[in-house]
Amino acid sequence: MSKIFAIGDIHGKIDKLKMLIDRLPLSENDLVVFLGDYVDRGENSFEVIEYLIDLGNKTKCVFIKGNHEIMLKNFLSGKETDLYLYNGGLATIRSYEKNGYDIHGNKDIPKSHNEFLKNLKPYYKTDNYIFVHAGIFPGIPIDLQTEDDLMWDRDFYYKHAVHYKGPEIIVFAHTPGKSVVNEEFAICVDTGAYDDDLGKLTCVELPDRRFWQEG
Repeated sequence: MSKIFAIGDIHGKIDKLKMLIDRLPLSENDLVVFLGDYVDRGENSFEVIEYLIDLGNKTKCVFIKGNHEIMLKNFLSGKETDLYLYNGGLATIRSYEKNGYDIHGNKDIPKSHNEFLKNLKPYYKTDNYIFVHAGIFPGIPIDLQTEDDLMWDRDFYYKHAVHYKGPEIIVFAHTPGKSVVNEEFAICVDTGAYDDDLGKLTCVELPDRRFWQEG
C-alpha cells in the first residue's frame, strides 16, 4: 500500500530537510507532499529549492504554495519589498547572493527556480485528505477558497481545527507550535523548523499518522 508523507514549513533549513528525507521509509510508490514556506528566515533558501527540484525529478512529489512564496514572487516583481524583508526575506537574498545571483538588485534567480515557484499548487486533494499551507475556511468548497484562506489565514488553526468534522482530513502547516496538532480531521505539522533552538522539521506519514522529525 502506498503512503503519503506531508512535510511542514522548511524556511531555508537545508540540513534539517536532508536529515528528515533520509529518515523517511520512502518506497517508489509513495508520495511526498510539501506544504509550503520553503524560503526565508533560514540561511539556505537557494539550496532548499535546488534540493526540492532535484528530489521532484526522482520521487513523486507535490509542492504546495505558502505565503512566503507569495512574498518572494511579489518581491521579484518589485512589490512589497519592506514586507518581504520584515518577514525573513533578507536571509533568502543572502542565500542567492552567495550562490552568484543578484536577487535584490536585478531580481536574478535561476530559470528552474522561477519555474518551481510558478508551478506551486494552491492545495492538493485526495479522496480522504486536503493538503494546504495555512488551512481552509469551513463550509466553502476548496476550489472557491481564497488565496488568503489557503495561504495566510490562521483561523483554521486557532478556531476550527479542534471542532472541524470533515469530510476530508485537513493537513496543513503555517502556524508553528511546540508540538503537532493531531485532531480527528485536522493535522498541523509546523513545529517551527526555522528556530534552531526550539523547532524541528516535522512530517506526518499517512494513513498511519506516524510522525517523523529530523533528529
